[in-house]
Amino acid sequence: MIIPREDDHLAVYLKCLGIEQSDNWSIDARFEISTLKVNDNSVAVVCNAVTFIKEKDEWGAKDFIEWEKLKSLVVGDELTIVIEMKIKKMIGVYKPNLRNFDESMKTYSDVVLEVQNVKFYVAKLTSL
Repeated sequence: MIIPREDDHLAVYLKCLGIEQSDNWSIDARFEISTLKVNDNSVAVVCNAVTFIKEKDEWGAKDFIEWEKLKSLVVGDELTIVIEMKIKKMIGVYKPNLRNFDESMKTYSDVVLEVQNVKFYVAKLTSL
């Protein structure tokens, strides 16, 4: 997260860092940047359908809060900014699997989930 002062506004940006596996990656996302409500004052900006790529790895709100309005949202010396993000799709971003759901788990599974022609062998969790 990058939070600079830009002219008479506070700006808030999300920056995607550390994707070194591939030059050809993208992350489709939706996010909302907001402040905690203070004395019935709050600010919220919704960013729909953004795509982070190597050439454009930063998205946000250049004029998130007017500098004068900022004073009404500060408690003590602190401003709380909340970011809720939903990642819709990732391409070229990989990490090792932490668990196996392949055919080796078939013996222990009682449910098979199929997503885009890939089978995941899982166990239902039940309690009595």
